[in-house]
Amino acid sequence: MHPPTLRYDGSMRFANYCGLIGLKGLIAVGDSMQSRQNLRVFQVVGWASVVLGITALGLYFGRDLRARYKFNHRTQYDFFSHAGDQAPAADYGLGV
Repeated sequence: MHPPTLRYDGSMRFANYCGLIGLKGLIAVGDSMQSRQNLRVFQVVGWASVVLGITALGLYFGRDLRARYKFNHRTQYDFFSHAGDQAPAADYGLGV
């Protein structure tokens, strides 16, 4: 089969040899271009979802690991509620 006399852009130049277009000509080329654009949009949305999911998991587990680290590295003074206060509290000695 001889190549068509139409000019194609980029990768569509050799589309007839790959069997992408046949007797339908430009209709098949338009459909394949539209499906490639749709595929590209779905790929971008899919990868963005993956990135957001990984980021959310990283933030969640990072926060949990930091809370565990801080809990496991407590000092003896952390067990008292006002151990590090410099100024006396207003309710000191009132039985509150």
